[in-house]
Amino acid sequence: MLRPFDMFKDKNRNTKVISIANQKGGVGKTTSTINLGVALAERGKEVLLIDFDPQSNMSIGLGVDIDSVGNRSIYHGLFDNSVSLPKVSHKTKIPGLKVAPATLDLTAAEIQLFAKDNREKTLDGLLKPHKSAYDYILIDCPPSLGLLTLNALAASDGVIVPLQCAYWAMRGMSQLMDTIDRVRESGMNPNLELTGILLTMYNNRTHHSKQVSERAREAFGDKVFKTVIKETVRFDYATVACESILTHAKTSEAAEAYRAVAKEVDDVQAK
Repeated sequence: MLRPFDMFKDKNRNTKVISIANQKGGVGKTTSTINLGVALAERGKEVLLIDFDPQSNMSIGLGVDIDSVGNRSIYHGLFDNSVSLPKVSHKTKIPGLKVAPATLDLTAAEIQLFAKDNREKTLDGLLKPHKSAYDYILIDCPPSLGLLTLNALAASDGVIVPLQCAYWAMRGMSQLMDTIDRVRESGMNPNLELTGILLTMYNNRTHHSKQVSERAREAFGDKVFKTVIKETVRFDYATVACESILTHAKTSEAAEAYRAVAKEVDDVQAK
């Protein structure tokens, strides 16, 4: 028989909450959240993935049947005091990995949050009583800098920014960095750190990708992960199969890349 949820709690566990954020869509944010989460679970970590995007792509990508979630979604955890984090945390096929799914209900959250007191800390309030059940909580943020993303940043220890190897993606970095600075300076979360910048959709056959990679490393130094996620059709196949690349193509270069990123993240947190 499986043990009750609370028996997994370790009050001495140094849980790390990390937002995966970029106000631009299509940069590999959801893909990175799923695959980094699976890779950390492979390393023996207890991991919770929070789908904070109303599009629900992360939930679907992990095989969650959105239509059957009912009131066990992250939206209900935010706005229904009787719904705690364990109630919205669903098991996946991956040992050690759970997901708090999003549904279309989350589209109303931005408006409803405006009416709440201390609205930027709503997610933080949901996580705090139960986050010691996990080594890592990863939050897949929506492609915007609205109240949902602010809630994620206010609840997080760090931020990972997936950066597509394209010039337009570099241009959007300053806005996100300014938002992170404002979250710190406002007192909303003074300890928020940039965990790292993850270069995605890298094509080593093009001078363009190489230039963006070089410029990112010049601008952000060792905050750019050593591992680069290369462009490959394997990610599309994994998405169609509602699987992580680590289970769909276990020995592929893409799977090994996310395992390497997970090691980098783990090494940073161990310092």
